[in-house]
Amino acid sequence: MNLLNKIRWLFTYVGFIILKKALGHRLQYNDSKEYLRKLPRNIDVVNRVDFIHSECDKKNVLHIGFVDHPFTEERINDNTLLHLQLKKSAANIWGLDNNTEAIEKYISMTGDRQVGFGDLMQLSGAKNIDFSVDIVLVSEVLEHLRNPHKAVKNIYHSFPVGTIFIITLPNYTSLDSFAASLHNKELTHADHFWYFSPYTFLRMFPDEQFNLIKLMFGMYFKKSKKINFILKRFPFTGDCIIGVFQKK
Repeated sequence: MNLLNKIRWLFTYVGFIILKKALGHRLQYNDSKEYLRKLPRNIDVVNRVDFIHSECDKKNVLHIGFVDHPFTEERINDNTLLHLQLKKSAANIWGLDNNTEAIEKYISMTGDRQVGFGDLMQLSGAKNIDFSVDIVLVSEVLEHLRNPHKAVKNIYHSFPVGTIFIITLPNYTSLDSFAASLHNKELTHADHFWYFSPYTFLRMFPDEQFNLIKLMFGMYFKKSKKINFILKRFPFTGDCIIGVFQKK
């Protein structure tokens, strides 16, 4: 990290400390207390890519939303497409996506045919995909769907008991989103329909169907980039929310 970035992070840290103290009174009103939700303690912030790699290492994985449209070709060329990275460490990995053009582009550029068309709204229609996997990875997908609750129901009914699900989606209180809001702007993908908080995220995975194994925040960093102490001090400013669930 160069000197300028260190200075910027220092100002960010000081600014957060001041804001925390200045806005603390906003949580003292009776109506505010009524709406405060308890979350699992010690929620950490991690490098999203590193975390996914560690969880999928030597596992059989189904990666839903694997092509990263519209950046498929770019990600393949610069070797940052997560699916191709996971192929090097997972025991076996299948890809599922609902963008036929991007799937064809991926196959033509990589020669990997262990992929197929599938929609979270109708997973039973997917062909040539092994659903008896250790881990189902659904990374940055649910926010693109008009009905994510239906998608989660389909996920639950499509896989056997004991299946592990790794779900990641953008965090509504991310540092970048907060910065944009201070400049009267909104930082979001044009195809997104939803924002999520930890509370609303967990509500989509009911306790009677899923065990929550881990809940944390993630940063959209490249592989092996470390999390600085400021982000660890304020984990709720992470880029995304990560949940690991197991089907009951």
